[in-house]
Amino acid sequence: MAQLTDFLLDRAQTVGDLEMAQASIAAVQSAVGTQLAVTPYSLRKIGKSQTRRELIVPLGATGYIVL
Repeated sequence: MAQLTDFLLDRAQTVGDLEMAQASIAAVQSAVGTQLAVTPYSLRKIGKSQTRRELIVPLGATGYIVL
């Protein structure tokens, strides 16, 4: 999470960019805190691993994939 935060804040050039960075961070934290923490095995598997999963976090027209 720290890498995403650093990346977004480093790229921010306007107040709007900072607001979008905060919204992105909040969306990822919320998804991880709710869906991933409560039902991790309901998410899509990554490759042949039985334990690695990916969580898709939509945000506007784009989003994030949390591995």
